This record gives sequence, C-alpha cells and structure tokens, in this order.
Amino acid sequence: MRRPSSLLRRVVVVYKQTQLARLRRAQAPLRRWQLRPVVARLRASDAAHRRALAAVTRTLRRQGIPFNVAERATLPRAIRASLVITVGGDGTFLRAAHHLTTTPILGVNSDPGESQGVFCATDARRFARTLAWLRAGRLPLVRLPRLGVCINGRRLPELVLNDVLITHRNPGASSRYLLRVGRRQEEQVSSGIWLATGAGSTGAARSAGGRVLGLSAQGMSFVVREPYPRRGHRYRLAQGVVSATGCASLTYLVSGGAVYLDGPHVRYALAFGDEVCVWLADQPLLAFDVRR
Repeated sequence: MRRPSSLLRRVVVVYKQTQLARLRRAQAPLRRWQLRPVVARLRASDAAHRRALAAVTRTLRRQGIPFNVAERATLPRAIRASLVITVGGDGTFLRAAHHLTTTPILGVNSDPGESQGVFCATDARRFARTLAWLRAGRLPLVRLPRLGVCINGRRLPELVLNDVLITHRNPGASSRYLLRVGRRQEEQVSSGIWLATGAGSTGAARSAGGRVLGLSAQGMSFVVREPYPRRGHRYRLAQGVVSATGCASLTYLVSGGAVYLDGPHVRYALAFGDEVCVWLADQPLLAFDVRR
C-alpha cells in the first residue's frame, strides 16, 4: 500500500447527476406533477448533493490537493488517479469501482437523509476530518472481494463489487437455463438468478432469500429468483454458497436474456445457448473505512 501522502497526488472526484437534474435535462413536466411531496424531496436531495460536492472540492482546494472532477456517466475505461473520491451514494461508488483495479476509493455520502451509503466512509460534514485521518494513515483500508464474469469465454472488463443478475430483458418473461455449481447441475425456470459478493449479499440477493455473508467473505452466494414450480420436482440448486476457488456457470436456454452488473446501468445481452461464468476475482477493491 502506498504512503498516505502519495495517495493525494492525483485525486479524481466522481459525482452523480441527481434525479432532478436528469428530469430537467429531459424537460420533464415537473409543474404538472400532482405529487408535490415527491418534487419537494427531489429538490431537497439535489440541493444537498450540490452542497456536498462543493464542500468536498472546497476542502481539497484549501488543502492544496490537486484534483479533477468527473460525472460518473462519462468516466473512461480506466481512471488514472492515486485516489478516487465519490460524492453521491452507493450507486456512484459502484459505478466508479468498475473503473478501478489497484486505485483506492473513498466514498462520501452526499445525502445521508435519503441515501443509505453502505460503502461510504463519510459525509460532507465530516469530510475534512476524514481527510485528516487519511493523511495521518489512521483511516482503515478494507479489501472488498469482487466477482469476475465472462460470456462465452470472453471476460467482461468490469469487476463486480455487489451482485450479478442474470435474467430476461422483459421483466414479465421467464428465463430457462442450465445452472452448474461445482459438480452439480440443474435445468431451471425462474425469473432469474442473483450471484452476490459478501458486500452484495445484504441487498437484492437477501431480499430474494439468499444467504448473507460477511463483508470480506471469500466466496459468493447465489439464489434463484422466483423459481417456477414444476410438478413433482424440487430444485436442488435454489440457493447456496460458491467457494472462493469455485465458479457458477449458466447456459441460457431462451433468447432475450441479459446480464446486469451492479445494478441497471451495465448490461450485456444474452442469446440462446450463451454461457455465463461467474467466479471470485483475484483483484479486490481497496476501499477506505467501509463498514457493514
């Protein structure tokens, strides 16, 4: 690990475009909305995010730390930085993590009242103090396991910090596939399957009935989403845990499928017969002060 002083030589601040900003950019008719409390909440969240971004950049500028600012949707494939600071919530943190290999990341929750910010170490109010701890080498660094994914033998460039969802692009359609975990295999019909790291096992996978793992668990959990009951048959691979040296593979047996990585923004199409493999990658994410 580099010395704390070297981490601040080239900082990139990654921020999100708020929902209110996206609506305004799309020229959505906000004035026609009947849900005034919703509009008020969006405006308050937008203001909180802008204040947080201003506070982070102001602190860096005052301390003479060189930095660049980038919107998360415009990030290059690989971010060249000594440290990445995200300003937003978990979504911004996850998007930035896809562009990092060995560069550490520090999450700043821009709106703690609305965003859970599980991956965020601090907020705007405490950012200056957190930065001082980082300079002094007192900020814990966590190595978060990530998943590697390949489709038909081609490895995808993104490393997955949270979860992988394999499903149909049409939310009302079923997926048929052959699932293989270790030496076991089973043909299934369901609305898809979740595969999650320890960090991601507390989210959507848990809601679907998956097993919760530790934050730094060396393995991944999987759970079938809404399995279709077949008469006289009970799925043996409805959920479980794949070891650190194992993998889960799936052959998609209908057309129109998709693989989603860490949410809805990164998607790869699946055709009939495509094979997806997921395993624990050997490149964990270096994140400062992440807690369950």
